[in-house]
Amino acid sequence: MNTLPIIDTKPELLVDLPCDTGEGPLWDDHTQTLTWNDIPAGTVYRYDPATGGNKVIYRHDSAIGGHVLQEDGSLVLFCAEGEILVLRDGKVEAIVKSDPRRRRKSVQRCHRRSNGFGLLWHDAAPVRTSASLSTPHG
Repeated sequence: MNTLPIIDTKPELLVDLPCDTGEGPLWDDHTQTLTWNDIPAGTVYRYDPATGGNKVIYRHDSAIGGHVLQEDGSLVLFCAEGEILVLRDGKVEAIVKSDPRRRRKSVQRCHRRSNGFGLLWHDAAPVRTSASLSTPHG
């Protein structure tokens, strides 16, 4: 029987920032930073443990349900109404435009899923991406 190791440590507060729903932490090995988002606020943050700094890297006009990291360092953002954006070098490009017919009471279905082969499913629409590197557990 395998047992998990017991880690004797206390949680440490990294960012003291009130959020409605802060989640989706994603570690970037290349920059050694952590991105995360506040879903209903449509805000993506980047935390740098080397400096202790946390900054807004993108603010959208609607909810962002999740994001994934691409090989080139860009982020794919999954937004309300089925919108999918790419955030690269501070600029945003829509790869799937929003459609009010896909409006939902909640952005729960905006969460990303990957099949591990670079194909993501978002609001029942497949999107070709290199995100399999950022979602090793599918």
